[in-house]
Amino acid sequence: MITQETTNPSGNTRRDWRLLASIAVGICITIVLCGFAFGPRLLSLYYFARGSNERLLGQNEAAMSDLSAAIAFNPANAAAYSQRGLLYLNMSERDKSIADFSHAIELEPLNGSNYVFRGGQYQKLNELDLALSDFQMAVQLNPSDAMAYNMRGSNYYKQGELDLALSDLNKAIELDPSGNSGQMYSLRGGIKARMGNLDAAVDDVTVAIQKGLVNPDSYYERALYYRDLGKLEESNADLTVVVRMDPKFAMAYYQRAVNFDNLHESESAMNDFKSFLAIYTIDDEFRQYALYKVSKESRQ
Repeated sequence: MITQETTNPSGNTRRDWRLLASIAVGICITIVLCGFAFGPRLLSLYYFARGSNERLLGQNEAAMSDLSAAIAFNPANAAAYSQRGLLYLNMSERDKSIADFSHAIELEPLNGSNYVFRGGQYQKLNELDLALSDFQMAVQLNPSDAMAYNMRGSNYYKQGELDLALSDLNKAIELDPSGNSGQMYSLRGGIKARMGNLDAAVDDVTVAIQKGLVNPDSYYERALYYRDLGKLEESNADLTVVVRMDPKFAMAYYQRAVNFDNLHESESAMNDFKSFLAIYTIDDEFRQYALYKVSKESRQ
């Protein structure tokens, strides 16, 4: 007799469920382990993204909270340190800004941007040697970074190294013809003025204005160059723009008054000296001279 072996469907079903249960448990364990490993990093990225956006929107308190959370969840998040450093920069917390940029540099020593940021803070603190060291590193790491050359050039300018400063600004503008919306041309104009090339200085500030650096300081700067060139009418035209843009710009009234006086336009000069005195309260040589001129005119 041939005996036919029969199967037990219920037994197979139990084995299948055990297999599926084992797989499910394995998946859950894997998810938990991955959560421990990657969860904090994912949260750090979330808070970093939100905090960075809040910083750009000027929401400083929220940005500080989120960027600090990003660092707490992942202390190796160099970008979060960098963003918080920029936030401290905007809040004029320079020591804290430098500390955060230093952390970012420790974590990512080949990121030249953080050297530029930290060097800028050292420069504002007049730590020019430390600033120069950072700018040198930034240029070395990224020779095509226009801002690195710009910042190093400004540092050389402050140190009185005018030839080196001019070379760096020329390179910065070569790399970025916009001059970061004109600022680099303005700085180069200042360098050329100190080197005695006033015509070239005027040309650079003019380009700076054309590129978008339209503010009272730009016109005031060019007005002084025109004045030193003996072009008093052109100087006064720029000074008029300055006081129209900023009616409280005291030195613009003073410089225009002196120009008017040299042009023998006494009434206009007196009006500007009086406007200057109404705004400028510091008892220095400028105020004393204006008082002298007004007093002298009233006695005549």
